Amino acid sequence: MAERHKLKSIGVAAVAAIVVAMLFSATAQPEQIPHIAPSTAPAEILSRNAWTIETYHDGSALVSSSDIFPKPGWVTFSDGNLGGSPGCGSLIGMYHKRDPAIAIQAGALLTGSCLSNRGGKPVDLLEDSRRVTEALSRTHTIASSGARLILQDGDGATMVTLSPRE
Repeated sequence: MAERHKLKSIGVAAVAAIVVAMLFSATAQPEQIPHIAPSTAPAEILSRNAWTIETYHDGSALVSSSDIFPKPGWVTFSDGNLGGSPGCGSLIGMYHKRDPAIAIQAGALLTGSCLSNRGGKPVDLLEDSRRVTEALSRTHTIASSGARLILQDGDGATMVTLSPRE
């Protein structure tokens, strides 16, 4: 039994290492980003705070993270790397900021259970966490509105809103 648990742990670690390697091997280059409007948020604003993920675009509409996850997701930006949690699991990725553009490549390491209780029914949050990482990865520009950051796609649609994490 202990041998089986040990093999399972090794397998989980191997899968996590493969996911990380795949994520970082396909780095988006800023030259691949289409022409976009200038960013109003300089690169140094990103690394000033840890950021709470207030809203994200789920593919259909902008939704509030607090309506989906028991604890809101968060993200930090530092020296081209990002980390945090999409709301369930761990968030990892890379970003490259060259005004006026930004390229974000994000992924989630989802280990264990991501079950929550919504409306008296158990809900698996893995798909919702994946949608957060997709919204981050569709970001091409960052604008600021007060203390908030607005991450937008190439057409100017809001993908994610961030506020300083308290």
